[in-house]
Amino acid sequence: MGGDPAAARAPYLRNPTQVLDFKRFCSESLLQCLRAEREILRTFTPFVPITSNFMGLFAPLDYWQAAAEQDFVSHDWYPDLTDPTAHVQTAMSYDLMRGLAGRKPWFLMEQSATGSHGVRRPPGHLRTQSLQAIARGSDAVCFFQWRASRAGAEKFHSGMVPHRGPHSRVFREVAALGRDLAELPDVVGAPVPAEVAILMDWDNWWAVSGAHLPAELDLLARLRDFYEPLWQLGVVADFVRPSDDLSKYRIVLAPNLYLLTASDADRITSYVDEGGTFLMGFFSGVVDEHDHVRVGGYPALLTDLMGLRIDEFLPQRDPLICTSELLGDFTADFWADELRATTAEAVATVSEGELAGTPVMLRNRFGEGTAWYVATKPEPAAMRALLAHVAVQAGVTASPQPEGVEVVRRGDLLFMINHRPEPTEVVVDGMHTDLLSGEKVSGVTDLPRYGVRVLR
Repeated sequence: MGGDPAAARAPYLRNPTQVLDFKRFCSESLLQCLRAEREILRTFTPFVPITSNFMGLFAPLDYWQAAAEQDFVSHDWYPDLTDPTAHVQTAMSYDLMRGLAGRKPWFLMEQSATGSHGVRRPPGHLRTQSLQAIARGSDAVCFFQWRASRAGAEKFHSGMVPHRGPHSRVFREVAALGRDLAELPDVVGAPVPAEVAILMDWDNWWAVSGAHLPAELDLLARLRDFYEPLWQLGVVADFVRPSDDLSKYRIVLAPNLYLLTASDADRITSYVDEGGTFLMGFFSGVVDEHDHVRVGGYPALLTDLMGLRIDEFLPQRDPLICTSELLGDFTADFWADELRATTAEAVATVSEGELAGTPVMLRNRFGEGTAWYVATKPEPAAMRALLAHVAVQAGVTASPQPEGVEVVRRGDLLFMINHRPEPTEVVVDGMHTDLLSGEKVSGVTDLPRYGVRVLR
């Protein structure tokens, strides 16, 4: 076709409904490619299981749909080693893989033996991240690649056997990891118990990432706002879809549900009515599956469940000073709502400034359960305190550990992982055997820098 390509461009903002549909189309196109390649392999190698590696939280492809097309879920993961809290994002990605696998084992298909993002892995860190994957449901630890290439675009990419050859620290650490894994045969196939679920939906991600919203909302950041306090409390969470069965969980967290279907709203409402605990973040229940606003006040289909009605969104440029009998004084930022509580009770309010008295955390008794609404972005300590309280009320056991220490149960084994470059101490109840060292462990025990204990 001739003419100026610019003439076909939208004169103003793109229609968000069309943008959402285009993202669905792109995801479905990728799925069609996956299906076509899978069928070729099915024809010639019907006895070989088929997978296609995921990459953490990746927006263009709906991983729930893609996971259903594969024999098992696999994962590539290259954390940002410049981030001292990268292990939290790593744990979140591993938990997502377990959720995509339907709470069944998955494979860590690809990671770096020497580092990533141009940063060298410190000694011991390879073992730590690999055993973290095992703790959170992986049945395999693989690497890219076996031997570092001599030529090509990725000649300086990591290899299990680096350019130095097998007489190197990297290869010795890889071999030592193999010996560790040989001590853990009972973990294969074992489940990772979780009493908490986090709702994650790609349609919602695509919609809330659109333009011309009241504020630019980063869904991954909102997920992290909820996930990191759980990690610090030692509470393991499954990632699930709003359309999944929620009844098996004591607590369901929804960091954001901007796009919410009527059937999913009914499912969440029934979950709480039957005794569940639901905690939802701001800017939720706003649009339907077509990205059309539900009129009459937000969160629309969830107004009765949450016991409140929102008239206007109030994105914030400056910090909010808040107070709460439950949590004490704390700061918050980014968001507030002009809302009216109907049956909900305010748990925290703004204490100073123009919004003084405005609720920012609310609790509503509904049927046999409880719904919580967080109408702002609380400082991390306040969010952690809130989730600790909600966990206690719901009967979920929290086990906070020293900073940087992760404790996860898989099957009959307890993994204790130190993600920090300094040694620390943890307390172990009862007498256990560390399967990696053979030591008997009880009471106060040490965890070396990047140290791991697997206790029976």
